[in-house]
Amino acid sequence: MNMVKISLMANLKKLLRKDFLVLGIVTIILVSAAFFIFTITANGLGTDDNSKLNDFYAPLENEFVVSSRAYLNESGYSNPGVSLTHTTDENLNRIYTLKIHHRRLNGISDEEKNEIIKNLSDLGFADDRCTIRISIIR
Repeated sequence: MNMVKISLMANLKKLLRKDFLVLGIVTIILVSAAFFIFTITANGLGTDDNSKLNDFYAPLENEFVVSSRAYLNESGYSNPGVSLTHTTDENLNRIYTLKIHHRRLNGISDEEKNEIIKNLSDLGFADDRCTIRISIIR
C-alpha cells in the first residue's frame, strides 16, 4: 500500500510540475502579447497628426508675429512685446491669442485700440481652421 501511495504522490508531483511549467509559459505569452498590443495602441494614438499640424503652422505663426512687430514699430510703438499662443480643440481647429504690450498703448482711446486690432487682424493668416484673438495688455 505504501508503494502505491508513493507512486501516486510521484505521479502527482510530475503532473503539478508540468502544469506549473505550462502555466508559466502561458503567462509569459499573455504578458508579452498584452505588452505588444498596448504598445501598438499607444503608438497609434500618438501626436503624429498634431506634430504635422505644428510643422505646417509654425512658419505662418512666425510670419504673423514678425509682421505684427513690424506694423507696431512702423506705427510708433518701438520694441513692442508680442506673443502668440494657441489652443487646439477636439476637431484640431486652432484658437490663437496674440497679446501685445507696450507702455504707450496704455493711454490710447478705444477707437485707436480697435484700429490697431483691426490692422493686426488683417495681417493674420487666413485659414478656416484658425481663429485669431488679439488683446492689448495694459
